[in-house]
Amino acid sequence: MIPETMYREEFAERRRIGAEYLSRIARASAEERTPLMVEWAEKLCDEYARGRVDLTKKPEDISYLSADLHFYSSMTVMPLLAAARPDRSERKAIMLATAGRESEWLAVAAEKNSRRAAKDEPAGIGDPIAAKRRARVDEYRDEVFHVKKKRISRRDFWKSAGYTDATAFERWQRNDPRSSRADDRAFTRVLTEKPHLK
Repeated sequence: MIPETMYREEFAERRRIGAEYLSRIARASAEERTPLMVEWAEKLCDEYARGRVDLTKKPEDISYLSADLHFYSSMTVMPLLAAARPDRSERKAIMLATAGRESEWLAVAAEKNSRRAAKDEPAGIGDPIAAKRRARVDEYRDEVFHVKKKRISRRDFWKSAGYTDATAFERWQRNDPRSSRADDRAFTRVLTEKPHLK
């Protein structure tokens, strides 16, 4: 029975993911089991964390997020994966993977927090071009969330511009003199064509 206070959509999504992975694990060889369980655990962690990151409004909220993600990993992810009967080495791999996802999402929260702090700076401080670029990227990400109900990261943004690492994007975003015109065209194209909305 599903408790009244439970978010039914999240519950249904966890069950759907679990059914998919249990089916795959049941047919997997011994060597394929661990990667499948790790993938399942990471997917569960990411689905949960994606909806919690925006709740960190102040730097001190990051420690609450850390505790929340750790609690979710141990009290929700591990019990769900118990149906696959992981052995000791598989449990260690799952725990290592979930710790990695927690770390990644804490980094995302810290980045968002520093971006909010930068927005709160008094007018006239910093480069106005850099501020405008940051604001346009943030507005685009918010638009994707409101239209598609999907959160995209800055990483998703620069990857959609065809880059394999963040260096060019970070330079462009802060209006670094090392940023090229090609970089400006690539990132501006993402902002105008809005590929994540298609």
